[in-house]
Amino acid sequence: MITTKWKRFLRHLAKRGLWYNTKNMPKQCFIWLWVTLFLVSNGCAVSAGITRGGFLSILPDICKSKYQTRVTCKEIGDTVWVYLPYTPGRSGLAASKEEGNDLYVEYQVASFNPYKVIEPPELKFLVQKVLGEIRKLLLQTRNPYKFFVLVVTDISSRINDYEDWYIGYLDDLREFPVCIDFSGEGHRRLAWHRQKIEVPAGSEEQAKALSYGDAEGVHIRYHNITLREFVDKQIKWRIYKEFTLEYNKTPFDLTAEEKKDEVIKIVQTVFKAYNFKEYENIYLRDSSFMDEHKTWAGYKREDMEEYKTGRIIRKPAF
Repeated sequence: MITTKWKRFLRHLAKRGLWYNTKNMPKQCFIWLWVTLFLVSNGCAVSAGITRGGFLSILPDICKSKYQTRVTCKEIGDTVWVYLPYTPGRSGLAASKEEGNDLYVEYQVASFNPYKVIEPPELKFLVQKVLGEIRKLLLQTRNPYKFFVLVVTDISSRINDYEDWYIGYLDDLREFPVCIDFSGEGHRRLAWHRQKIEVPAGSEEQAKALSYGDAEGVHIRYHNITLREFVDKQIKWRIYKEFTLEYNKTPFDLTAEEKKDEVIKIVQTVFKAYNFKEYENIYLRDSSFMDEHKTWAGYKREDMEEYKTGRIIRKPAF
C-alpha cells in the first residue's frame, strides 16, 4: 500500500516531467527501478508477517498497553495458549491503628486484573477484546498456530472449581467473524469449555485450588489441541449455547424425540463443517431431569450424516 507521503512524492516527480519526458529517459528508468524496488520490498515485509515467537511477545504487550491487562502465552506444538488470570472486582480496603502519636494505615487495593464479572460486564468485554487481538495477530503470523486456547481463571478463590477455556481454530478465523463479537456462526465455532480445576489431596481446611494465586498459569495442563478434541468440545458448546444461552429461541416443551433430533442436527453440523470422519459410531442418551433414559441410542457415523430430523414449527412461549 502506498502511503500519502509516497503519493505526494510521485506527484512531485510527475510535475517535474521525470516520468513522461523522453529527454530524461535514463533518469526516468532509474526512478522507476528505485520506486519498484521500494514497493516490492515493502510488500514483502507486509506479507512476511510476524513469527510465532513474535506472537508470544507482542500479544502480552498489546493487552498491557490497550487494556491494562496481564496475560501470558505458551506454545505447545500447533497450539498457542493464552492465560488471562483475574480477580473478581475492583476494591479498596483500609485499616488503621494509633500508637502514641503515630498512625498506621494498612491498605488493600485490587490491581491485578481486577475486573467486575457481573455489573458492569467488564470481564466479558475484556475477554472479547483479547480474543479479537488473538485473531488479528494469528492472521498476520507466518506459519500460524492451528488452534488457540484462551484460559480465563479467577485466581483469588481458594475453592475455585472451574475455569473457562475459549478454543478457536485457524480455518474458522479466516472464514467467519470468530472473536469479533459473541453472535452468529463465528460465536458457535468458538468452542467454550468449562475445565475443572484440580485440588490437591488434604484436609478441607488446608486444601485450595491449584489456580489460587497462580499468575503464570502453572496449574494448567498444557497440550497440543487436536481437531478431534476441538470437534468434541464444540458439540458440547453448541448444545449448551442452544438450550441455555438461547433458551428463548427454543420451545420449552420439547419432547424426547425433538430433543434428540436437535442434538443430532448439531452433531451433523459440526461433522460437516470440519469434514470430520474419525468417529465410527455415535451414542446418544437423554439424562434430562424427569425424562431420563437409561440406555444409549447408537448410530453409525454414516447413518447419522444421512439422518432426517424433524422440524419444530412452534415458537417458545416467552
